[in-house]
Amino acid sequence: REVVRQVDPEVQVQDLAADGDPVLPGQSVMRLQGSAASLLIAERTMLNFVMRLSGIATATREFARALEGTETTLLDTRKTTPGLRVLEKYAVRVGGGRNHRLNLAGGVLIKNNHLALWGTDLKDAIRRARQGAPALTRVEVEVRTMEEVRRAIEAGAEMLLLDHMTVDQVAE
Repeated sequence: REVVRQVDPEVQVQDLAADGDPVLPGQSVMRLQGSAASLLIAERTMLNFVMRLSGIATATREFARALEGTETTLLDTRKTTPGLRVLEKYAVRVGGGRNHRLNLAGGVLIKNNHLALWGTDLKDAIRRARQGAPALTRVEVEVRTMEEVRRAIEAGAEMLLLDHMTVDQVAE
């Protein structure tokens, strides 16, 4: 809708499917009526958005369904396409996932390289992070092994980022 509005606000738009509705190949999702020139100008950009964002929502929905019945929350990544962060995060929500954080200010993530640079242990790093962050900010710790999982939980991490773990490790 926004692409059409910017190209030609006179183009009439009719939604044939809502965000998140399953659609079949070849199924129309929108009907447009307006000048041929305006429609041709808007067409490729609209198709690119629909394909990319539908792909994100569809992939997210597949993962979310695989996790049904577990106590696992599917979160997205902050690593998004430049200029498309808000749209891609919306597509994740439409697909049944949740947004991790919008930007670096949305939480504290402690990685192994932080500990190495600071020359401190994890418990001290979490304490320091809490002192410098707003009161309701959660502290997340990146872990790669089950031993790191145990240490992070004992040190008081509210969230874990499971990095390079196998399916069996994640299940454990």
